[in-house]
Amino acid sequence: MKTIIAILSIILLFACDKDVEKTSSCQDIQFDTSFEMKVGESACLPDGRTIRLLEVKDEFCPCLAVCIWEGQLTIKLEAEDLNDQKTEIVVSSTKNIPHGDAFEDVSILDFTYLYNASDDSLPLCEGTFDEQDITIVLTLSQI
Repeated sequence: MKTIIAILSIILLFACDKDVEKTSSCQDIQFDTSFEMKVGESACLPDGRTIRLLEVKDEFCPCLAVCIWEGQLTIKLEAEDLNDQKTEIVVSSTKNIPHGDAFEDVSILDFTYLYNASDDSLPLCEGTFDEQDITIVLTLSQI
């Protein structure tokens, strides 16, 4: 009996620890208000659903190359609903491409980026960018 109680206590402890981790590492956001995220960070929507920034990709025209299009920065988000179902979404910084929906009732309105928290420019040709130095500024809207 003591063994069963000990096992149940350990399971309960891990289950509670997961819930605490999920809520403590998630910034609360409001719809139609810009917020900032870095790779690995999560944002909690008012109803408890979450989005997490998984990856930032530099798809701009390479340095010293002649391009007919300037390129874009893309981000990969993970949207998690209330049933812990996860969906990956890829969004680009190009304003001409619709940003799409994070959930069927939540749309990504706007997305910009800051490099080293200063401006919307990636490093010049003498260096490469580090995705950890990029801050994504997102605005979500409820449809």
